[in-house]
Amino acid sequence: MRKGDAALVAVLRDADLRPALGDKRTTTLLLHGELDPLITAEKIETQAQSITGAKRQPVPTGHFPPVEAPEAFAKALTRFMAQ
Repeated sequence: MRKGDAALVAVLRDADLRPALGDKRTTTLLLHGELDPLITAEKIETQAQSITGAKRQPVPTGHFPPVEAPEAFAKALTRFMAQ
C-alpha cells in the first residue's frame, strides 16, 4: 500500500452517505457485483429502497464489475442509458 492509501481507505470506510441518498432527483442505476463480499446484495437493496425510482442491476462478478466483467457491465450500463 502506498503512503496515504490507508487514510483514503479509512475515509471511504467511515463515510456514511446513506442519509443523502433520499435527496437524489435523478434516475439512478445501482450496478453491483453479485459475488461482492464487501457490498452485499442486501446492502444494495437497502440503498435502492432509499433512492426514489432506483434500479438495481447485478453483474456476475465480485467487487469490480467494470474490470471483472467489462462486457456485462457495459451492456447493463448501455441498456440503462438508452431508457
